[in-house]
Amino acid sequence: MVVLAGYETVKEALVNQADAFADRPSIPIIEDAQQGHGIVFSNGEVWKVMRRFAISTLRDYGMGKKTIEDRIVEECRFLLQEFESFDEICAAFIQSHTFLRRLKELDENDQRSFIDAFLIRQQEEKTKNQSNEFFHNENLKVVVSELFGAGTETTSTTLRWGLLLMMKYPEIQRKVQEEMTKVIGSAQPRIEHRAKLPYTDAVVHEIQRFANIAPASVPHATNVDVTLGGYFIPKVIVLSCTVIAQLNLLLFCYQHGGISEPVNDVLLCPTDFSYWEGEKSQ
Repeated sequence: MVVLAGYETVKEALVNQADAFADRPSIPIIEDAQQGHGIVFSNGEVWKVMRRFAISTLRDYGMGKKTIEDRIVEECRFLLQEFESFDEICAAFIQSHTFLRRLKELDENDQRSFIDAFLIRQQEEKTKNQSNEFFHNENLKVVVSELFGAGTETTSTTLRWGLLLMMKYPEIQRKVQEEMTKVIGSAQPRIEHRAKLPYTDAVVHEIQRFANIAPASVPHATNVDVTLGGYFIPKVIVLSCTVIAQLNLLLFCYQHGGISEPVNDVLLCPTDFSYWEGEKSQ
């Protein structure tokens, strides 16, 4: 196993030599669970096809566009109504096999979700008499699970830490509330408000830094012989050489974290948020 620590080392490996470190290692527990399907832990053509399909489909549904913001605001309104109508909120676990039930009521002209788009592509591949190597049910279950997990874990963790830290630092909470009240008022928050909320934006950045939400990268593996920092890392052939980047060290890095002084496990005081505010204006 190779562990990458330090800003320059991580950047050299995962940015400057990204293609060489693009593969995923063979991890028995992951292999047993996913059988090489999905996006996050797949390699080769499976990774390329599933990644390309996921990105293009999510963009078709509005990812990165204003249309998706309108849908999110609408969903938030319905969610708030549900919160107000129940004393207790119960979380429901989504079983992957229930996704496949949508096949019975699938309408090519009325695609409602990523799952519909995948199932329609699956039918198209079968119609072409192709082997359907990629668009099968097992890939669907893994990809949807990965997208669901990636879309909820970091957000929920940020919210939990945000609630904790706002309770611990009420003076910061008060300033955030004052800025949001002044800029947003009683309206729904939107992307356009972000540029007008420099302090709140800085607090969110600092919460994520302090909370150490992603302490390590997804495991990588080399697909060619690589020399990194004077050390030789061989191309993976049979046994995988796992490469993991310690991202938590970057969050507490004096030189490249933009922190005015060496950081320990104490949330920065409000005046130190000036770094994040300045970064947004550069």
